[in-house]
Amino acid sequence: MTQTARAEERPLERLRLEWEAPEEADERVIAGESVSALLAFAGTWLEPLAIEARIGCYDSEILTEGKARPENPFHLLVAEPRPAEVRIKPIYQSVESHAPVLSSREVQSRLERALSQSCGDDERYQTSLRELDVRASRTRLPAAWTGESLTVECYAGTIAVPLERRNGSAWLAAPPAGFGLQQPVELSVENRDGYLRLAIDIYWSPWAGEIDRPNTPIAKAIARLAARGWQPAST
Repeated sequence: MTQTARAEERPLERLRLEWEAPEEADERVIAGESVSALLAFAGTWLEPLAIEARIGCYDSEILTEGKARPENPFHLLVAEPRPAEVRIKPIYQSVESHAPVLSSREVQSRLERALSQSCGDDERYQTSLRELDVRASRTRLPAAWTGESLTVECYAGTIAVPLERRNGSAWLAAPPAGFGLQQPVELSVENRDGYLRLAIDIYWSPWAGEIDRPNTPIAKAIARLAARGWQPAST
């Protein structure tokens, strides 16, 4: 029996989690939690293949991002070798760098360099990680999904997306090249000055419903972040 998935243009499900920063927390501490939380949520079921970061300048007088900007505000970190069938399209004109695996340590190290840039001579400004977005990923399919490829119904019709077998599980690298599809599960962290917000958007049907089902990878990911002090957003 052929298994068919749906890939939607709008999220099938959405979840927002928030973390309140300690009072007067340094921007490096907040950046560290952004990376740690994102990679903790990904765990062993979602492997980032490309992560894009936007660096800004926090203004301690107005308590938000200021007008000043570092010389290189946009950075794209890509895992190499990248799958040929995956489309990696950054939002910004980003400085691109590469690493074998986008581990928490690797991403933290690259961002430390980006955050070492200057925001000018005015001491009111502090370099700040403003956005962190997974632009491409390899995601493990639920156990019921098998085969060498996944049949996907989307706006473009019916397409076949190749699967990779690893340790008895099927993995899917996305977004697939040649189509304007989203990743199955998209993750991003936004610095909202005093708290962080993690956005989880599910676009592909095999992962729909995992937020509320116990013991699924996504439910376990939510529990991992709860242990770090993250809570569901109020709005």
